Amino acid sequence: MSESEQATRATWRLIGAALCLGFICTGAILVTLRADAESPPGPRPAPAPPPAAAPSGPIADDPTIAPDPHESADNNVSFPVDI
Repeated sequence: MSESEQATRATWRLIGAALCLGFICTGAILVTLRADAESPPGPRPAPAPPPAAAPSGPIADDPTIAPDPHESADNNVSFPVDI
């Protein structure tokens, strides 16, 4: 058997294996979707409670402090100079 015939056989074997795997995955998806469609619906969730009234008064500022611009990641980038 020549080398090209072996390569052709290996290619067709790979195609066949891929098709089998595709059919198996498609079948698994269909079985899963059918089982989900046939399952009885679960209990309905309780309705959400009404939102609480907004606080009446001044809103406190966010205590987060902005980072120092000299310490940002953009300023810590270094590039090699010996390229």
